[in-house]
Amino acid sequence: MARTRLYGTDAAPADFPLAQLADRLAADPRATAWADLDRGDDAAWRTLSAQIDLHDLARSNARLPHRRPGLAHYRGLLALDVRTPPAGDAHHAPPALTVLVGRRVLVTVRDGDAVDLAEVVERWQGPAPASIGGTTTAFLLHALLDWVLERYHTALRDLDERAEDVEGDLFAATAPPSGAVQRRCYAIRRSLLRLRRGLLPLEQLVDDLQRHGAEVLGADPLPYYRDLHDRAAYAVSASDALREMVVSVLDTDVSLRADRTNIIVKRVTGWAAIIAVPTALTGFFGMNVPYPGTGRGWGVVMAVVLLAASGVIVYAQFKRRDWL
Repeated sequence: MARTRLYGTDAAPADFPLAQLADRLAADPRATAWADLDRGDDAAWRTLSAQIDLHDLARSNARLPHRRPGLAHYRGLLALDVRTPPAGDAHHAPPALTVLVGRRVLVTVRDGDAVDLAEVVERWQGPAPASIGGTTTAFLLHALLDWVLERYHTALRDLDERAEDVEGDLFAATAPPSGAVQRRCYAIRRSLLRLRRGLLPLEQLVDDLQRHGAEVLGADPLPYYRDLHDRAAYAVSASDALREMVVSVLDTDVSLRADRTNIIVKRVTGWAAIIAVPTALTGFFGMNVPYPGTGRGWGVVMAVVLLAASGVIVYAQFKRRDWL
């Protein structure tokens, strides 16, 4: 079901039927309308097309569910395709949100309830549109993109905390189970890849808005959009750093496991060498030839002392060289 509201007037924003959109805009030259449509709602799209001058290509592209994030220009209209990660959830691919922006109208297009705009609508109730200058749609779009960027920053912080937890487990007193670090790092990398698919085009989209959006948004808000671009660039840099961190954690885990394996092999080899010396002596005394002490009590004592002394001497030498 389509939602509509009017902004930029003295009255508090209130919902009204979509079929009255053109009349509401004509009644107050200061008014700006927001319409929220479902991508598959044919009736709402027919009504919207009858209310505003909507380019055929803009309408058909806005109804496509899997468009690549970016910015398109039509006759007096900007069309933005963005991805909006759910709050605190970087495990699923960010759902698509299409935004059509004119000088006096802003249309958001969603796939059902995949994107919750309640926080955005609450922000639109706050500061006056004049706070950033330009058209009212410039204010509405700025608040919307600011909300999208906050979602990306929140998702990146969540992934960063997960990566730091994995990194901390590497040097824990008890080594993590075999494969645990790899599985957790793979999950982080998969979530990060999903975020980057929407984040990387968003930086270019905001940059295009600065260069080509003055006709619709006005010139005054452009510094605020430059700030959005800086935040998008920072988020991209943070995602690059996080990706490198995950790779570093994987490499460190491999190195630590190789080091642990080397230590185990070294210790096993050392103990095998210690055991080999008494074994050789035992084999010597076990030969069927006479040797000093054969058949006498002191011969047994001498053999036991010799076996024990050889083992202790070899153990002490290995321990001194840190081979055990």
